[in-house]
Amino acid sequence: MRQTNVVVLDEDPKNLPRVARALRPFGFGILWAESLEDGLALIAEARPFLIILANDLKGLESPVKLLESVELTNLAARVIVLADRPALDEALDWVAQGVYTVLARPVNPDRLRLAVGRLIGAGDSSKYFPGLTGTPEEKSLVLYRNLAGHQGLGPLLESLARTARALTGATHSEIWAGDPFSQAVRQTSGPDPKPGGFEVTLEMPWRGRSLASLRLCFSSQKALEELDPLILHELQWVGSMFLSQVLNYEQAVRMASRDPLTGLFNRRIFMEQLDREFRLSQRHSSPLSLIILDLDHFKKVNDTFGHQTGDGFLKWLADTIVSVTRAGDVSARIGGEEFAILLPRTELEQALVLADRLKEALAASLIPEGLPGVRLTISQGIADIGHFLIKSPADLVYWSDQAMYLAKRSGRDTIKSLADLPGTSKVEDQRYVVQ
Repeated sequence: MRQTNVVVLDEDPKNLPRVARALRPFGFGILWAESLEDGLALIAEARPFLIILANDLKGLESPVKLLESVELTNLAARVIVLADRPALDEALDWVAQGVYTVLARPVNPDRLRLAVGRLIGAGDSSKYFPGLTGTPEEKSLVLYRNLAGHQGLGPLLESLARTARALTGATHSEIWAGDPFSQAVRQTSGPDPKPGGFEVTLEMPWRGRSLASLRLCFSSQKALEELDPLILHELQWVGSMFLSQVLNYEQAVRMASRDPLTGLFNRRIFMEQLDREFRLSQRHSSPLSLIILDLDHFKKVNDTFGHQTGDGFLKWLADTIVSVTRAGDVSARIGGEEFAILLPRTELEQALVLADRLKEALAASLIPEGLPGVRLTISQGIADIGHFLIKSPADLVYWSDQAMYLAKRSGRDTIKSLADLPGTSKVEDQRYVVQ
């Protein structure tokens, strides 16, 4: 069977011409099924990217149940529901659970065409309901659909600014989020407003604090006065809800990727980054170096002063690592007192310079307040991808670790590289870059 783009499940064949007219500009192939059983069979065989579903189809429990069964077959199809006078609460619930959008029957071909256009990237949310057109229910669905699914703060704010401008008829919208986020993020939509214009600012409240501020600018006082207060309310509480979800998601990501004591990446994230950078280095024939370092005599500190004091020294070392590394370097705590610094696009000689800079920074920095006046040192081992023994990410870790242990055996507080290990020189004594 040829590749089919759209499967329509609707018992009433009179709706087919309307759907076909809406989809004709895209050149999609359409398969039509008048029963749930036939529709599921077509979906399994044709594997469409879009399913248009009549909500009153016999045997259909709910659009969400059909979506779940489709997802179980590893098919990433989107679902548009056609419903007779859908209740707003029910439609919003479907959208929140993964349905792309809900349209009223008999379907308006123009509305269906706009919805599909946005789905495939050929549309813009500002074309949906420009200015104050559209019912409040339709605007609520647009707002939910545009904000759902974002996991990053920047993309969510961008969508919120664009959608707010479209739904209110504002000439310019601007949204920014500061605390409790790590840094202020700002997104705008529309041309810059003229000085002395007409504007309103909304706070996005959540549990007693403001997550973001939304500024809407209008062309006249009349446009501002005619603004529907219900839309402002929807923007506030729906925007706050999705902002809160993104905040919780980003906090969960930080907790899953960061060492809770030092704030550096944990071992799992470090290994993922190592695999990625190793492949990039091979593909582009670019250098890659790794430093593995370990606090000297750390067990004695824990035994003498306790683990709380030991934790303080680990934080001190992590802060010093951050102060000397570059933005593109990957610093991680990979063991109890063992740390790693992955250096993309860095030759061995440059890695040795950074290791020496870290050693000097530790020697020069003040012991943090509350810690005993014990001057701790580190032993560092370095390997780089240019050595003939390095054929995999695991090799890079292993030989950096071996060089670090050589530094330990050499009296500690020193730096050793793979080349310093006995028996690691090629007969030709020639370095090369992995192809």
